Amino acid sequence: MSRRSILPYALPVAVFLLLLLVYQYGARGLSAGGDSLRQEKEMKLRTLRKQMALLAREKLLEEELGRLKILEKATRTRLLSGETFSLAAANLLKMVKENITSLGGRVTSERVEKPEEKGPFTVVQVGIDAVVPDAKALRDLLYSLETRTPYIVIRSLDVRIADYRAPRELIVKMRLSGLMG
Repeated sequence: MSRRSILPYALPVAVFLLLLLVYQYGARGLSAGGDSLRQEKEMKLRTLRKQMALLAREKLLEEELGRLKILEKATRTRLLSGETFSLAAANLLKMVKENITSLGGRVTSERVEKPEEKGPFTVVQVGIDAVVPDAKALRDLLYSLETRTPYIVIRSLDVRIADYRAPRELIVKMRLSGLMG
């Protein structure tokens, strides 16, 4: 066989192989690129839908934030004020002493006890020894302490008569506590 006789057969085979290579790397490559573009488009559409849903909920989230701020402010009024434990304890002692003296009693001693950590709050504890004029003043004192804000809890109470011959004045020993935020 001569060169001229192979050429008519080799030329169509070469063209066929060339077309096959073009198809293999060109058309399939474009198709694979199209798939990746399609996947990227779907991901962007999902992200866009999520963002649109969040924007639609923005008004609800703002209302919820406002409600939570009001709730937090109301909670703060129930807690003892003071930036540190010492200031909060001093404020608690001041409130109790004012209640005792306004009812005609007098404070004989006061002490600040060790604080306790309860989650995000600190329990401020104080002890007070006082003398109150009579049982009615003691009743009014206990009522005013337990019904006020910030909340004050009477942890222990010891009441004794000062003089058995003239049972008028009462010696009161109290342990009180309150929450500090």
